[in-house]
Amino acid sequence: MDFIEVEVFGVPLRYYDDERIEKISRGKWKPMKQSNCYGYKLIRIKNGKKVQVHRVVYKANNLSWNVEDTSKNNLIDHIDTCRSNNKISNLQVATAQQNAFNTNAKGFCFHKATNKYRARIKLDGKSIHLGCFDTEAEARNTYLKAKAIYHKF
Repeated sequence: MDFIEVEVFGVPLRYYDDERIEKISRGKWKPMKQSNCYGYKLIRIKNGKKVQVHRVVYKANNLSWNVEDTSKNNLIDHIDTCRSNNKISNLQVATAQQNAFNTNAKGFCFHKATNKYRARIKLDGKSIHLGCFDTEAEARNTYLKAKAIYHKF
């Protein structure tokens, strides 16, 4: 089986297409145990430091990408929003805002004062009021149209 060797935080790793990751232990390559936290797969690489598997997968397939840059402008987004789907075709680099765009947000709530459904969308940390509607469907459709305009990357 083919693998890609990559270094993450000074630790040499081997990544296989089936999402298996190995590291040297007592002179031999051995599979690493993966844990789960909030739906993300994690591996412990050294001194208790944990790394998300999707970051290792992206690094292995994009060797020039800086896996050690953990800033808000260097996140890895799951395109289908499934945190356990770490196929390279499902991963992309994103800023924190772009990552937040890729959610399954409802986009509306019931507003008691007006007895209507209020649609809103967030952009640059600010909430944009889209209107109040008689039905959930109208509010949802308005939100989805706004999402197509504001949440592109």
